Order: sequence, then C-alpha cells, then structure tokens
Amino acid sequence: MVQLQQTLAERKPDVVLLQEPYVNKFGKLSCIPREYDCFSDIDYDRRFFSAAVLIEKCYRADINYDDSSNECVTVSIYLPSHKVIVPSIYCPPSIQSVSDVIAVTDRLSNHSNHVVGGDFNAKSPIWMTYCNSDRTGKELEDYFANKNLVVINDPDVPTYYVSYSSPDVTAVSSNLVQFDKEWTVLSDTPSLSDHFYISFVIVLDAVQGVETFPQKYDYSKTDWGIFSSVLLSRIDDVYSLPVSSVQEIDVAVESFRKVISDATADSTCLFLVVKDQKSMLGGGIRN
Repeated sequence: MVQLQQTLAERKPDVVLLQEPYVNKFGKLSCIPREYDCFSDIDYDRRFFSAAVLIEKCYRADINYDDSSNECVTVSIYLPSHKVIVPSIYCPPSIQSVSDVIAVTDRLSNHSNHVVGGDFNAKSPIWMTYCNSDRTGKELEDYFANKNLVVINDPDVPTYYVSYSSPDVTAVSSNLVQFDKEWTVLSDTPSLSDHFYISFVIVLDAVQGVETFPQKYDYSKTDWGIFSSVLLSRIDDVYSLPVSSVQEIDVAVESFRKVISDATADSTCLFLVVKDQKSMLGGGIRN
C-alpha cells in the first residue's frame, strides 16, 4: 500500500478503481492520502472487501449501496453539468457466473455516464488479442452490450504480467468514448502486484469551480473498539516525545491531535452536508 500511496502522490489521479486491495486488521485501506475519500462495501464479519473506489475530496460523491456489494462498489460523482457513475468490480477466478457479481448494477440506467473498471478474470478478443472468449468473457460481452458500454482497452497490451493476458477491463458509456484521451498500461510503474497499473483520461468538465461541501462525523455510529485499538497502538509514541521546551510541547500536542484525528477517521462515519441533506460517504461504519 505504500507503493500505491507513492503512485497517488506522483500521478495525482482524480479517481482510483481498486480490486483486491490490501486491508489492515481494522478493515481499512492503509496509507491512503488524506486528499482522498475511500468508498467500499465492507464485510464487517471478515473485515474484508474486494473492491474500492478512491475519489479526491474536491469532488462531491457518494456510494450507491443498493448497487454495491463486497465485490462491486458503485459510486456516483457529481460534476457541475454531469453525474458520472463509477463501478469498481472484482470477479474471482473461481466464480461460477460473472452475473453473480455484476447483478447489483442491473438497475443502473443504460443511458447514464458510466466508467467501469475491474479485474474480471475473463477472456475475449475484444480486450485480448489472439484469444477466444471463455464463458465469463461471453457473459461480460453481453453485459457491456446490454448496458451500452464500450471497452477502451488496447487489446494488444496486456494488463497482467504473469501470463501476459488482460483480465483487467475498462469500459465506458458509448457517449463518453469521444472523451477518452489515453488508455495506458503503466508497465514501468511498480505496483507490487501481478497486475500493472492502468491509467486513462476522460475529459468532461474542468474541475475549476466544483463546489465543495462541509463534512461532519456521525459519532452515533462510531466503532469505539476500532477507535480504542488505533489509539492504543500509537499513543505510546506520543508519550515518549520530549516536552522540555515550548517547541517540543507544540510537537507533542500536534502528534496527539493527529492520533485522535486518525482514530476518528478510521472508526467513524463521515457525512457530506449538502443543502441540509446528508449523504453517507465511505470510510466509516454503517448499519
């Protein structure tokens, strides 16, 4: 995850679609920069999820829980004149049918602005040259056709370096194809994974002028067990700081404040307040 943090800092993407991310013992992604909100539909019994979406905080966004699952996270991003729906999907190789995962997106309109990215573990000549479609690939081809989605992969460029195949597929609504500028496999960027990073640019509206909104924590949904665990795991570092000068006291106070802030962020729901209405953002606990 440190490698992911470094890549985010260097490339500064607006949106990140993750599959099979590393999750810590608290059920959280580690090392995610504070500039991003993390959306996932976590299995709290196992503290685990298979897909996530990271979005820069300058954008208004919320997760569609009715169209999400552990393996498929669907997020709506609200731009000044567009709403873009972004599902991040993981289909494990052992899955019996890809429809078991993508069924949650059946309610999504065929005419919306969709940007879909996922590790589908599926073969098709549409996104992988010189191969035949397997069962999962055929299902996925039908899904894309039914949802009016167009694959923007370069079929000659593999996304998985172990077998030089392309289980990772990016597709966009047909009305967005004209805005796709550069789909690229970042083969020279270390990912510490069997998969390469994929980069693509879809130009819609300029981000200048995007309205930002205040955020509040809902402490009624705080998981105090997680809060205590994070606090106890880091508080000794604060206690060991020297406090023999004004400057050292300032450093100790700021360190203590950051520990409390991080423990709160890891254990408590964050709400976006828009015109007196509240939308729950990822990165918190929900019932």
